[in-house]
Amino acid sequence: MNKRCWSPLIGAVLLLLQSNMAFSEWYESSGQAIVKNNNIQLARKQATQDAIKQALLFAGASVNSVQQLTDGLLSNDEFEIRSHGEVNQLQLVNESRAGSVITVTIHADIFAQPVECPEADYKKSLIMPWFNLNQREHAVTGELYDLGQHTAQRFHYHLRRQAPAIWVQPTQQRYIKTELTSQELMGLGRLHHAQYLFSAQIDNLAIDNNNIGWFSSEPERDFAINYQIKDLTNGVVIHSGQRTVKTRYEFDLHTAVDSSSTAFWQSSYGNAINAALDSIANEANSLLVCRPAHARVIEVKPDFLVIDMGKSHGVMVGDKLTLFQLVNRIDMSQHSHYRHSVFPYPAEVQQVFENTAIIINTDGLPFNNIQLNDYAVRR
Repeated sequence: MNKRCWSPLIGAVLLLLQSNMAFSEWYESSGQAIVKNNNIQLARKQATQDAIKQALLFAGASVNSVQQLTDGLLSNDEFEIRSHGEVNQLQLVNESRAGSVITVTIHADIFAQPVECPEADYKKSLIMPWFNLNQREHAVTGELYDLGQHTAQRFHYHLRRQAPAIWVQPTQQRYIKTELTSQELMGLGRLHHAQYLFSAQIDNLAIDNNNIGWFSSEPERDFAINYQIKDLTNGVVIHSGQRTVKTRYEFDLHTAVDSSSTAFWQSSYGNAINAALDSIANEANSLLVCRPAHARVIEVKPDFLVIDMGKSHGVMVGDKLTLFQLVNRIDMSQHSHYRHSVFPYPAEVQQVFENTAIIINTDGLPFNNIQLNDYAVRR
């Protein structure tokens, strides 16, 4: 296994830790600087400034300056963060010196409240298999055995109309099992060039027996759907939800119904399901719109890389990207921590195709340490 050498004079390795505070995340960032003219204080200041900048930028902020420092840490808020990020707590973890290089490591508890996010310019790639029917016996009435397929196709329609932040990646896998390990989820992401998985289970299609009589022409029927959005970058469930419907079922209980037909979707029951799908699509878009879109490196050449995002995702020639590797570390308490090893030089999009793009190093240096399935993100 090749060793990576991503430790430039001003570089950073970010460790993303889960925080107990809602919407707040801990970042560990290391910055380095050269001691010039024996001015250790200035080098310490530069290294700390860089570490803070790296943490804030990776948290989604855009920093114009980081200035006031006391003993290597911020003493006030004299720095600008375009996305309204806030540093709740800042700690000096370690300071070391090797020859003329000083390394400063900090912990920053960052609470970001983006007003406008550049990440919204890129669509997040998502795969969506057909929805599972958990209780197929409920589908006997009306023979709605294909409702999972047709509901997924209908939801795809809602995403196209109402979720501009999402690009549904085509997949040949019609059904995907509900319980997948993190490694299996990450494998799906690599296989389908997708960042997220939307999976759903239809749990209830029961007829309300209390509302059925010999002379009843409009029984009521349930529809319950449970869904999850899973991050295929790290195999973590980032959101789960449920919608339940109970409304008139206008079809004869002893007649087969085509769940792909206009008659079904324009009925009271179909309209109620549509309303639920409409709500879920808006929720998914709101959840993903300001999350960074991660592109995978799918081809490595000495002077350029190919990534698996292109025109379909909103990528444009001239866009600036940051390259990184994501490493999952399990601690002794079996908690996951994500370390982002950031390539120090910015990359730029040189050519764009429908679902891929070619990026180059703007400094003209080779991508010596980049490997397949490393990531590129717009920052």
